[in-house]
Amino acid sequence: MTQPRPCGTFNNPFLMLSHLVNGNSCEILELSDEPDEALLHRALRSAMIRHPILNSRLSRRAGRAEWIRLEQPPEPNLRVERLHESDPEVVHRRLVSNIWDESLDPLSGPLARFHLTITPTGSWLQLVTHHIDSDARSGYRLAHDIAMAYTAFAEGREPETGELDVPNPPPDRAVLRNDHRGPLALTARALSFLVGDLWRGGKGLSLSGPRGATDVRKLDLGVERLRAVKRASRARGCTVHALLLTATTRACQEIERRSDKKPARVYPLLDLVSLRAHAGPEAMDLYDTMVVPVVHHMDGRLSDDALINAAAARIERLKSGDAVVELWRQRLYQWMAWPLPKVMATRFLTRLVVKGNIICSNPGPVPYAIEHLGEIRVRDFWSFSQLFPPGRVTFTFSTFRDELRLIMAYDQAAITSADVLDFANRIVKHLDRFAGEVSENVEPVGVALNEQA
Repeated sequence: MTQPRPCGTFNNPFLMLSHLVNGNSCEILELSDEPDEALLHRALRSAMIRHPILNSRLSRRAGRAEWIRLEQPPEPNLRVERLHESDPEVVHRRLVSNIWDESLDPLSGPLARFHLTITPTGSWLQLVTHHIDSDARSGYRLAHDIAMAYTAFAEGREPETGELDVPNPPPDRAVLRNDHRGPLALTARALSFLVGDLWRGGKGLSLSGPRGATDVRKLDLGVERLRAVKRASRARGCTVHALLLTATTRACQEIERRSDKKPARVYPLLDLVSLRAHAGPEAMDLYDTMVVPVVHHMDGRLSDDALINAAAARIERLKSGDAVVELWRQRLYQWMAWPLPKVMATRFLTRLVVKGNIICSNPGPVPYAIEHLGEIRVRDFWSFSQLFPPGRVTFTFSTFRDELRLIMAYDQAAITSADVLDFANRIVKHLDRFAGEVSENVEPVGVALNEQA
């Protein structure tokens, strides 16, 4: 990126939402030992140089936002803290505060901060980034580059330094350029989506009240459960995500009944769909956000089989081109909101795009090697983003080393830790029901960020 790059349709929703909440995301590497601070600093700098947006800041000109390359690659903002105790809850609170106590500023750049927390039993390296320019795959790639650079320096070698970039137009234009439909066809399809949303209606789970602080928990589901769910999805001819969406819908219904409330007919579950494959092979390793928010309208009146089939059909349509229509719809909404003040425009877009408050995302397995930093083993790795309004709970299913985990980010003013774990276990119960008996005869356990199940 040698010249300013416009902030595209992928970036703008998260830029606007950051006017309402802290937009930080996080990747966490749990390490078996304490890394060398000097080597880690060199590895962070080497990894950042590979990704142009991490060497940029956001600039506003005449109402338009664009990425401006910094004259010199910035020094990594690495903050090191040593705790003299290993109490899981104490460490958990520290890790959470590292993420959201201080918001990254897109206008000053760079949009990355690193925290190394050292305890008597291990270390945690946090990559705090901003959702405006990062998604799950971006975080995976950055963690991989850091691990590879640290290992190279530890072994006396030079790491790879080539930039991972695409031609200067933003990725959203590449996606739209690669689609065979023109603007008129995309607009007509996008408007039909809007009319369908208004006709279907639906509401989120009954979680009300002012927004509070975000907390995060992790549920380890094991290797055998993942294998069982995969077998079930293959037998049904659907994706794993269709089972996850259906299980989440059934859990929502149970929670409403437990609260003596009538379950909704339709639950709108927000999802984030990647469009990297539509942008071309050069975009697969690009550090940038390339996800579009979509809503799955899950009709709870349907039988399990019918609901799974409906979810599978929706996912297939998104893969076949409807996700590009959703991107075009985002662009239309942004044009509609452009004359409005920032906060008003953000609330306008939020009401149009999102009707529910439950987010169910499945970024899939980590596609890069993140095994060790030199001789220091990576015990675990996972990532998550901020809980953007009107979301109150996010369930992110991720896979690392064939281990299925459920990461929960939730609004503490809307739901307690015990209730969100109960919610998650209800989802897992329905997954097990769809998958049949799992060979791992162990109940899932909710753990803090630094605690093993």
